[in-house]
Amino acid sequence: MNSVNKFEYHTPKTLEQAWTLFQENPDAVFLAGGTDYVPLLKKGLKTAAQVIGLHKISHLKKIEKRPNGLFIGAMLTLSDLMKDPLVGEVCPALAAAARFVASPQIRNRGTIGGNILQDRRCMYFNQSADWRQSIAPCFKTNGKVCHQVPRSLSCRAVYHSDLAPVLLALDAKTECFDQEGSFQKSLRELIREHVDLNGRTQREKTFITGFIIPALPKNTWLKFVKQSARASLDFAVVNGALCYLPQNAESPGGSIKLVVGSVAPEPIELSETEQFIREQFAALAQIKESIIEKASAELDAKCALIRDTGLSVKARKRAFGAIGRLIELWHDDLTQRHGATENIF
Repeated sequence: MNSVNKFEYHTPKTLEQAWTLFQENPDAVFLAGGTDYVPLLKKGLKTAAQVIGLHKISHLKKIEKRPNGLFIGAMLTLSDLMKDPLVGEVCPALAAAARFVASPQIRNRGTIGGNILQDRRCMYFNQSADWRQSIAPCFKTNGKVCHQVPRSLSCRAVYHSDLAPVLLALDAKTECFDQEGSFQKSLRELIREHVDLNGRTQREKTFITGFIIPALPKNTWLKFVKQSARASLDFAVVNGALCYLPQNAESPGGSIKLVVGSVAPEPIELSETEQFIREQFAALAQIKESIIEKASAELDAKCALIRDTGLSVKARKRAFGAIGRLIELWHDDLTQRHGATENIF
């Protein structure tokens, strides 16, 4: 390994020990499974004086039911996530999303926390140091330009997490830890902070211990889709999750959330499509095509695609049909199982 990549490696056994090391070393980074960070380290795209391995902290690997939902430790591997019976019972769509990530070897090492906090990707960034010598430094390498969109004032690299759309559709919370103990923040806030720093060279100073999926009412409908060049082996061209919660006193037509990923620097919520469904819910059986058209138009307007190795922007947009199929599946399942929409649930 190049001398620039030499570092001290620590393996704390408690949250408190890990946080102390993190605070005492300004250049320290947390290491989860390492499937994303270690290749970047080898290429010289990342450097660290102190690396804190988290694999010995048992709290970070547990799954437990809590009064406010299901807690999933940030160090739980994707293989364990997809096989865990409690996850399969409470949130099978999350297990399905984990099953679509990369290869079995990567799923055996990669973690849920690492998948959420993975580095955003760009064909100009994810290269060797020798390759990048021929171009000016970009935002992610101490520069002031985005080679994909030269007039952009920020990095436009794409965020490819497969688990994020599912967790965002569920309004999941993130559990963090500092000197005061455990606290929570929304997953949307965490991803936004990560995306902002991930386009620059600043270190993140958030210690994530896990994720909390809120308790879901009976008959919740939640599905995940992913479109990629070679099924799970590749990063998604587009992925998405649709969550529908049955009607209640506060939401007579139910609550719906549609989140699309791998098409911008952070996942996109199709809020206009959600509002359209809520407003037209009484006529749901007749508006399937209108919903799909609305979602397609909103996604086309909100996406921020860049050139990717092997796929043009035009080819990536053709894959957006996967979101239409997700909507169609939800619509047909809901109307066929329950008949007249005014009697749903």
